[in-house]
Amino acid sequence: MIKILEELSIEQENKMEEIEKFWNDFIFSCSNNIDEQKAEASINWLYELSELPQPVVIFVDSPLGCQYAVALLKEIFEEEKFEQVRDKVRAKVWDKVRANVRDKVWDKVWDKVRAKVRDKVGDKVWDKVRDKVRDKVGDKVWDKVRDKVGDKVGAKVGAKVGAKVWDKVWAKVGAKVRAKVWAKVRAKVWAKVGDKVGAKVRAKVRAKVRDKLQFEPFCSYGNINDYGWVSNFDFFTQIGIIDEPDFNRFKELLITGVYDMIQLGGFCVVSGLPCKINRNMNEDLHSENGAAIEFGDGYKEYFWNGVSIEPQWIENKKSITTVTIAGEKNAEKRRCIREIIGTKRFAELLDIIEIDSDHVNGQDVTLYRTKSIDDLIGEHIFYVKVICHSTKREYFLCIPAEAATNAWAAVAWTFNKNKEQYMPSIET
Repeated sequence: MIKILEELSIEQENKMEEIEKFWNDFIFSCSNNIDEQKAEASINWLYELSELPQPVVIFVDSPLGCQYAVALLKEIFEEEKFEQVRDKVRAKVWDKVRANVRDKVWDKVWDKVRAKVRDKVGDKVWDKVRDKVRDKVGDKVWDKVRDKVGDKVGAKVGAKVGAKVWDKVWAKVGAKVRAKVWAKVRAKVWAKVGDKVGAKVRAKVRAKVRDKLQFEPFCSYGNINDYGWVSNFDFFTQIGIIDEPDFNRFKELLITGVYDMIQLGGFCVVSGLPCKINRNMNEDLHSENGAAIEFGDGYKEYFWNGVSIEPQWIENKKSITTVTIAGEKNAEKRRCIREIIGTKRFAELLDIIEIDSDHVNGQDVTLYRTKSIDDLIGEHIFYVKVICHSTKREYFLCIPAEAATNAWAAVAWTFNKNKEQYMPSIET
């Protein structure tokens, strides 16, 4: 008969706190360098679990570096003959790729990625790649190797890990733990470990490379987003509810210090954890004085209370001008500007005056107008200040002149309605 865990004991509550601290410290202390030897062994296991040949593993320092490394590999494998690769890499490939991306890539990022991939492909990996691939593809080595570099196996890895790791541990925990215990552990451990980092950084990396390179999807399993659910099941493992060998091996992969990876046929390109992460009290990426997240090769991103912002807004606050504010069409980012420079300075830059105010659906709404006519559009610029009911954040929203007859009409326009249509019984 299966014994059901109905409540957590004091010891188990303490264990939950201990595990939450371990996993949060592992990520956010930014003191854990990737153990390449152990990581490679774990990645080999991951590929074996997915019924795939062991890959050549290449380590770089950031998820952006992963994208550049894959682009370089594709360039290398577009050449005609193996024996010509080394010379052509030195003479052509590096310069060609750098020329393609130089206006978007920090020199420090590029140099480190280039050095690592060059060393791996030129000195340590080439024989291994040639031997492994040639054995597998026979007479059609070149075409098939070239195809393999572009072969995305992440979906296959994801399906296998989902079936052999996630499904097994979930089934066993679900059979032995009451829903309220599961919910409590999930809220305490899973929800607090890394969830607000991975997706935002992936989105920024995609934006960085999409104009110059073909973006390669990151893996489904083997990345920062796994730290949450693994920490959750780690708790149930440590209190004796489950003991799944495949889960334990997958946990070992994360503890080697991987941040993200691109899984390809024949190759796996892996990024280590960041060297800097700053967050606010709500655990959103945030820094008032520099980058909110930074990696070892210099790749960094700036966030203000979880919103991605321009680096110069933090590094050089004096660069924020009237043109900056007027040109920013995103309401969240415009709110960030106001918070960064302060409401007083924000109003001074806009050079605005109050022309109407009202109490609309439980909130104070103020309509503003620039003192002077804008040189570019030939008329005044109008703003309405509203407060979000749920977050209590203030927003200065730019509105067209035809919607600026009064404060009520102005806020109605922000909901795509006119004054007569905007009559909600409650606003949320």
